[in-house]
Amino acid sequence: MVDVEVAWEARSEAEQAVADAEVAPAAALGRLLAERLAVKDMVRLTGLDQITVRRLRQLATATNEDDDVTAAEAADVEVA
Repeated sequence: MVDVEVAWEARSEAEQAVADAEVAPAAALGRLLAERLAVKDMVRLTGLDQITVRRLRQLATATNEDDDVTAAEAADVEVA
């Protein structure tokens, strides 16, 4: 039973490592998105497949929205 728990913890750590590793490419694709590049152009420039580009683009968008919310919350705190 302990082996299962240890393996599950290792799996969780690996999933977190993948999520952490995707932040940089997602940010780079976010910058390309800001330049109004189409997905097919991002695919051609990066060599990534279309599905990966779309997924990372969504991650970049979600990350930017989270940053905006955090900035808005910080502004509320500063004003108050």
